[in-house]
Amino acid sequence: MIFVTRNVRSRFLILAFGSATFFTYSLVSHLGINGHLVDNGVVVAADAEIFSGADFDDWVTYADHVAIVEVVEEARMEPESGPEVSHVGRMVTIEIQESLWSRQEEPPSELSFITNGWIVKGEEEREVWPSEGLRLAVGARYVIPLFETSNGWGLLNSSSVIPLENDQVHTKFAPSGGAAKASIGNSTADIRRDLASAKPDPLSRKVDRNLDAVGRARAIAEIKSGPAIGRSAWGSVGANDNLADEAQP
Repeated sequence: MIFVTRNVRSRFLILAFGSATFFTYSLVSHLGINGHLVDNGVVVAADAEIFSGADFDDWVTYADHVAIVEVVEEARMEPESGPEVSHVGRMVTIEIQESLWSRQEEPPSELSFITNGWIVKGEEEREVWPSEGLRLAVGARYVIPLFETSNGWGLLNSSSVIPLENDQVHTKFAPSGGAAKASIGNSTADIRRDLASAKPDPLSRKVDRNLDAVGRARAIAEIKSGPAIGRSAWGSVGANDNLADEAQP
């Protein structure tokens, strides 16, 4: 999963928010750690997804916005050094060109978040790619679902990146699963229509509508599995902690 916080708590090979681990890297043995090196020499990350992005129903359950965006800038972050390799995070800035769906107010015109960066060993550097999605590229346009917490912005799911060519879904580079695969050959107008008809998890109506995405997901998990399991799985995360106790009718 790709996630951003403004006050990032990161450890080598783990990007975490609060007590919930969102993203782990499984790196290549060539770099000293188990993992997978694809033919073009990039590192494939093993994503520990915490939000489902299987279909548009998931998007309208957990995301705050779905938008057409262009990646306008990327910046290298300070390296996180390990015993043999270093992980260099990447902050991307996106321009919101058009909102296709929003939970409440419209998204800002521009925002930034942390995504896959690089792995460095000695003089050798490799790009990190998500295992089931695309690496966001400067100058490229996508449809993506975004969520916001008090700590910043994040991409809902690493496979929830729909590449565009003009205003059509790019057939060559589309991911192999989820809503992205289902949208191959569609236009952005088709995606807007599909989002309008998507059905959020019915349990989302039972939780406090003012919760952020993390709090909302934890509240749904608690309803499904009980408070002990929900809190154990999610920890104390998110700015809002009212959960289902202040649920809307």
